[in-house]
Amino acid sequence: MARVDGDLSVLSAEPGPCTFDYAPVTVRAWGFWQDRPVTWSKSYENRCLLLRGTGALFAF
Repeated sequence: MARVDGDLSVLSAEPGPCTFDYAPVTVRAWGFWQDRPVTWSKSYENRCLLLRGTGALFAF
């Protein structure tokens, strides 16, 4: 979060291969970053693309 100052929409994708499987997943984050409310949601075509796009944020 610090590297994007709480703005999850500017996360950059990590390089690497992913399959073309279509198994959509939608993730949401909400809370506070330095006393500012943060609400974010995005859909990805599969879990691999999710992890490439968000790094460790949703890797659980």
